[in-house]
Amino acid sequence: MENKYQGLEPLLRVDNLSINFGGLKAVDNVSLKVYPGEIVGLIGPNGAGKTTVFNLLTGVYEPSEGSITIDGKEMPKKIKPHEVVKLGLARTFQNIRLFKQLTVLENVMVAFNQEMKTNIFQSALRTRKFYKEEEYYKNKALEILSIFDLAIYASEQAQNLPYGKQRKLEIARAMATNPKVLLLDEPAAGMNPTETHELMEMIEYIRKNYKIAILLIEHDMSLVMNICEYITVLEYGAPIAAGSPEEIANNQRVIQAYLGSED
Repeated sequence: MENKYQGLEPLLRVDNLSINFGGLKAVDNVSLKVYPGEIVGLIGPNGAGKTTVFNLLTGVYEPSEGSITIDGKEMPKKIKPHEVVKLGLARTFQNIRLFKQLTVLENVMVAFNQEMKTNIFQSALRTRKFYKEEEYYKNKALEILSIFDLAIYASEQAQNLPYGKQRKLEIARAMATNPKVLLLDEPAAGMNPTETHELMEMIEYIRKNYKIAILLIEHDMSLVMNICEYITVLEYGAPIAAGSPEEIANNQRVIQAYLGSED
């Protein structure tokens, strides 16, 4: 770990995380630390268990062993996804999961649901308090969309956005939850080189301005090597290497995992 994180507590700490599906150990003894303002990559061949790790971190699966700590608070083994968001962890998905029939603005406003104070009766009666709160969160959502250069599409249905902008919208919605830790599951999947470059700049902007911890799964090695400070590599659910991009790029065990060997 670089010296600049010495003395800091990690925003995300994963210790000896494992899960069994029947007799199969899908994730085996995975440990991670991600510090404020750090971008860490989680890579490995297809089927290595990367998305399963994300599902463990977000309460989709219950771990068989190990612990997850967010900003000093250990996550209960049984926890619902919306409770994970309250702890300060947000994620995007490998397959985009937007509310496609809703507008771009509404997709971001949905993320404020847990903050809103008006009750169902005030909403149904359209009280002054309801309109005041709605206007506040509408402006807040527009501010976030502006950061991601999406404000001009605010009234468009999400399904009408180009693919790359749908990806950006999903990240914008995750950021609207005010996370301490952001999990990005293959954010560059399906993007062309121009879109991937814009994505890199956007992730760097988030890191610089929000000082959150970012953990990303990605198959685009150019993006990983250019943006991540630390990388953990999985194979068959177990970590086989961890280190700087330079160390990982020259690690023979990693090269064999991706390319195979003559043996």
